[in-house]
Amino acid sequence: MLLSFSTILVNTLLFACPLLLLCTGGILNTRAGIVNFGFDGIMCTGAATYCIIVSQLKNNFGGGVAILAFFITIIIGIVFGLIHSLATLLFRTNQFLVSMVINYFGYGLAVILPLTFTGEINYSLASIYIYQFSWIAILVTFLAIYIFAAILFLTKLGLYIRGIGENPTAVALNYIHVRRSRFYISLFSSSLACFSGALFVYVLPSTFIYSNNFAGIGFLAIALWMMAHSRFFLTSIICFIFSFLYQYINASQTFIVISNNIPSWLWGMFPYLIALVSLMIFRPNTELLKSWAQPYVKAGRKWLC
Repeated sequence: MLLSFSTILVNTLLFACPLLLLCTGGILNTRAGIVNFGFDGIMCTGAATYCIIVSQLKNNFGGGVAILAFFITIIIGIVFGLIHSLATLLFRTNQFLVSMVINYFGYGLAVILPLTFTGEINYSLASIYIYQFSWIAILVTFLAIYIFAAILFLTKLGLYIRGIGENPTAVALNYIHVRRSRFYISLFSSSLACFSGALFVYVLPSTFIYSNNFAGIGFLAIALWMMAHSRFFLTSIICFIFSFLYQYINASQTFIVISNNIPSWLWGMFPYLIALVSLMIFRPNTELLKSWAQPYVKAGRKWLC
């Protein structure tokens, strides 16, 4: 049975919410000169944690267990951010390599955790289903995202964050601790990534439970905020466009004509191919900060701030 256009639009909004949260964490990292490409693995761990908590405690606590699950995923995201910060800020390890390690570590935890607590990797939809307040999730998410945007571009704190990425030496001369600030930003963005994985399962559980991963959505988010030059409004538009294409193509796989001529796996690749082509087109105009991925070393110090 084909999905109606209204259903596709609703699913587009639901899909765009966690995707925008994920891109928000990436924008904050990029503006502060931090590289963390391990969001896909962090998302998988957050989603697996959410599924474990809900499936094990739903019968005892009811729908309120979702709040507990979200809170725990935020804590796990902070732990991921702590690992990234200690490796890159304290020991000045290559940020790209650390990101890849965190990514695969997250993939491993997404498999080990459910095996340890439930004895199975995949979940049934009935075991994690909770009555969803979808519109509330959409409104709260958009409100939070644009609060972050207002803080980043309209406040003194946002000016400090952007200055840390654009010219950390000048910021340090104004008695702002560059490493400490990057430490907090890394924790916050990793917690957003982990939370977005749980939010994906809450609003659209089929994106995770049937394959136990997000099919590279975390990596795709990197391309989305890079194409948008780390700007919130433009990132929102691009996220909505991709979300619509993703949901429309998934719904279109049921078309008999298409199914007879194009394999479903090839048809499902179209949103990613469009994102890849768009990134190649807009890549020459994508300007990265000079301090991006570069460790900041304070004069006269080797390790600590």
